Amino acid sequence: MNNDCAEALRDNNFPFIYKHKKDKPLPGGEIPNHLHDCLEINRIVSGSAKIFVNGRIISVSAGDILLFSSHELHSWAVSREGAEWKVFMFDKNLIWPDTFNLMEYRYLLPFIYIGISDIGKLKADQEITDEVRILLKKIDYLFTEKEEGYELEIKANLLLVLSRLYSFFTKQKNISKSYNRNSFFKLYNVQKHIKEHLFEPISLEFAANIAGMQKNYFSGFFKKTMGVNFSEYILRLRLFHAIHLIENTNRTTADIIYECGFNNESYFYRIFKKTTGKSPSFFRNISP
Repeated sequence: MNNDCAEALRDNNFPFIYKHKKDKPLPGGEIPNHLHDCLEINRIVSGSAKIFVNGRIISVSAGDILLFSSHELHSWAVSREGAEWKVFMFDKNLIWPDTFNLMEYRYLLPFIYIGISDIGKLKADQEITDEVRILLKKIDYLFTEKEEGYELEIKANLLLVLSRLYSFFTKQKNISKSYNRNSFFKLYNVQKHIKEHLFEPISLEFAANIAGMQKNYFSGFFKKTMGVNFSEYILRLRLFHAIHLIENTNRTTADIIYECGFNNESYFYRIFKKTTGKSPSFFRNISP
């Protein structure tokens, strides 16, 4: 888990954080796989890198902009010269609080569809990239200076970023026609239940009932929308929580395994290694 994101989410009034990062190549090659519970926009300032996400490799270089949705397991390897990033992370509730606003939900659609396409990358030479870059630079300035009312200005500019993305992606990918409001709310209700009952048994059939869909239809709908099947989604969230506890507590791995809804230690170690490429002890050793 990214601790910067956890830090941002602690402030319920303004769950947003900005970081300026300069990465150099690591001896092992890749930055460790990680995921987090917020949305992320990256602006690549200089250098280049390869991003590994959802089984795909995305090459990025100076001027590109990259989006990450929440709970996407990802890592990266920077080039020899390294890479410089501007990272903007925020909770979806900053944009779309639990008020069922029928207009603002559309801002999140580009992030929802990242998992099933290359929609998350904006190339440096695209007009939309220039528009977004200007707004991100404004957000950078506002966050750095922190003048009175900067939170409202950041949110206003962030909404402009997302409105530009929504307009661009609906033209490119026809998102608005393939993803209607009713479907969004059905999926939202399922995600809300999962978040509140993550470590309890949650069957595909039960989730389908929440969504008001037949089991087989819901299974296809969920995978098409989220980019992974239902059981894989649950697994990722539980692993996400396990990594967080491993990094930030002194509790034994055995205790963490059972708290996070896993009933078999050997299965946990096997799936942990398969998903992250590392053992649990690796994440404990790199924690501050």
